[in-house]
Amino acid sequence: MSFTYDMNKIMLIDGILFLLPGVYMLILPSPQTRLKEKVDSKVALPPFKDVRVILGAAYTSMGFMIVMLGSFMNDKAELNSFSKFRAISLVFIVYALTMQMLRKKWKWNGYTLMYLIMYSLLIVIYGFFGFVDPMLVY
Repeated sequence: MSFTYDMNKIMLIDGILFLLPGVYMLILPSPQTRLKEKVDSKVALPPFKDVRVILGAAYTSMGFMIVMLGSFMNDKAELNSFSKFRAISLVFIVYALTMQMLRKKWKWNGYTLMYLIMYSLLIVIYGFFGFVDPMLVY
């Protein structure tokens, strides 16, 4: 594994930021602690748990994929393209987190706010490297 360019190091951080909530949702899938109003744990929670396990698997696999791509992707044109697409894809995640919080059915906690800030920061960084100042391709 070689993280040659700064973009590769950002991809490592990005992957780790996706691995952490993914593993958390796989291990502790119950959303009961995050809901503002408690729900019946025998009737309403099993579908939520199933969805959170699937979401956790998706986040974990995405994190692994980004870390692995960051470890061996050294072509500058590919890194520029990855930056553009990743900036756009993160917009949807930040939008979903924001809408979830604005609907006020979920508690705001420090972790959610931290991820919202970190993903927004990654949008800016990837957007800068992808659109504003891409790496020169010789």
